[in-house]
Amino acid sequence: MRIMYKSNLNFDRFNKHFNHLVTKGFIEEMNGPNGRKVYKTTELGKTLLEVLKKAQQLISSETKEKGTMAASAESVHTAAI
Repeated sequence: MRIMYKSNLNFDRFNKHFNHLVTKGFIEEMNGPNGRKVYKTTELGKTLLEVLKKAQQLISSETKEKGTMAASAESVHTAAI
């Protein structure tokens, strides 16, 4: 349940996505020492996280570059007026 609360998704959406991650092997279910279910990120899941972080960085840097280009274009446009 803690995972669901931290995901900031409602119950149905969380279950859909979480079950997909388990089914695809990104997360594995284990039995904890107190008999409760415990979930662990697999090596495949860690690889997915790395790829997603790189994609986020790429998108973020492209957005910043576009913002810089837009600001430069705006200043050129303003100077021309």
